[in-house]
Amino acid sequence: MNTFIYAIPGGNPVTEVTLKAAGLVDIFDGQVTQRDYKGTFLEGEPAVIFVPEDCPSNSARCLPEQQTWQKSASGKYWVGIDNDAMPGEADLMRKEQFEGHEVKLGNGQKWLIPIARNFKRGSVLPKSLILGKNGELMTEELPEYAEFSAQVEKYWDWFFAEITGKENTVISLKEMWQIIVRAMQFNYRITEEGISLLRLVRIDKRAASIFHEILGAVIDLPAVRKLAEESKKKEDIKTQDT
Repeated sequence: MNTFIYAIPGGNPVTEVTLKAAGLVDIFDGQVTQRDYKGTFLEGEPAVIFVPEDCPSNSARCLPEQQTWQKSASGKYWVGIDNDAMPGEADLMRKEQFEGHEVKLGNGQKWLIPIARNFKRGSVLPKSLILGKNGELMTEELPEYAEFSAQVEKYWDWFFAEITGKENTVISLKEMWQIIVRAMQFNYRITEEGISLLRLVRIDKRAASIFHEILGAVIDLPAVRKLAEESKKKEDIKTQDT
């Protein structure tokens, strides 16, 4: 199994507390295999190198001449890959995955991108079933999905305005990138640095670019296309019968 390699500067053992402080706790389904890095790390300071527990223990190593490392924007951790043994889709998938659409990403493999919004039903992210004031059954959005749900709704409003010619909701490239990162993290143990290191997302002016295909999967666009194709076929049959 190939894996990302992680490093947190300093010499403190990696625990759930330190993972949470670094913003990495959601990346790991279980414990980690760790070791102190002997010598100075990439920026001249000691570090603890670690990998997920289910990965070979000898993966937790720092060999700068054989690896590529990316420092996180927060500066709290680093992510690395072995240049000759890059992790793939099967290496990074979580034990439980959200339903979605497969999209072929920049490494040539198909990745399962979860559906966050259905064009008919709105958000399809997990919700709590609760009782209202009068005892009626209601659904309530779970706090851990609230921010992502709001981001997806904003993208949906922008996308719908684009195809209908209505006034656009303004959404930045960074906001769309954040949607892609969070969507991939639901089904895979990957950070935005990992997505960058593997060159998984490509963007160009084509509607079918990887960037747009991922975002389209998040809002269930393949299902919309399929419905449109089926509707067109029915109309064609009616035309032939008349």
